[in-house]
Amino acid sequence: PRRQRLISESVCVIREARARYGRLAVLWSMGKDSTLLLWLCRKAFLGEVPFPVVHIDTGYKLPGMYAFRERLAREWGLDLRVVRNQAALARGMRPETEDVLACCQALKAAALRQAVEGLALEAVLLGIRRDEYGVRAKERYFSPRTSDFLWAVGGQPPELWGLYAAVADAGILARLFRLRAAWVVGLEDGGAGQAGQDRRLQSGGRTPAVLDPP
Repeated sequence: PRRQRLISESVCVIREARARYGRLAVLWSMGKDSTLLLWLCRKAFLGEVPFPVVHIDTGYKLPGMYAFRERLAREWGLDLRVVRNQAALARGMRPETEDVLACCQALKAAALRQAVEGLALEAVLLGIRRDEYGVRAKERYFSPRTSDFLWAVGGQPPELWGLYAAVADAGILARLFRLRAAWVVGLEDGGAGQAGQDRRLQSGGRTPAVLDPP
C-alpha cells in the first residue's frame, strides 16, 4: 500500500540521517506531525530514539500539553531537551502584548538557534506537510540552512531517482524533512492518522493518544 511505502521511505531517510550526522536531534512541538515523526524514529531504531528530542518551549502551552510531553517522554524513554528563550520571557514577551511575528521570532526562532548552538547540532529532523504552504513543497528532504539560519535556496541538493543527497559542508546546518506526504495520506484513507484521532476522541479529548510502532 502507498502508506506503507511512505513509512518505509521515512525510515530510510531517518536512518540515513543518523548514519551521516554525528550531532543529530529531532524537534518535537507535541503536535500531530512531530509526534508522528517521533513514532517513525522509534520505528526506525527498534523502539528507541537514539538522539536528543528538542522541544522549543514558548512557555504558553496548555497544561494538558505539558502533561502529555512528560508522559510520552517517560513512556518512550526520550532524551528530552526543553529549550526556552529565558531572556525574552524575562522581558515579558508574550503573544497578547507583542507583535506576533516578533514574538515568534524571539520565543521560537531565537530559542531554536540557542538549541542548535548549545547542542552543537549538525542537523535537525522535523515533520512538516508540504501541502500546508507552497514554499514547503520546494524544500528537499535534506535541506541546508546558512550560518545565519536562513534557507539556502540556491544550495538545495538534487533528489533524483529516489536518492537523497545529504549536506556535507562545514558550518551548514541541515534541516531534514520527513512526513511530506505520509500524514496527509493517513488522514485521507483512515490510516494511522485517523486511528490516532479515534483514540483521542475515545479518551475524551483530554490528551492525544499515540500508537506504538509495530
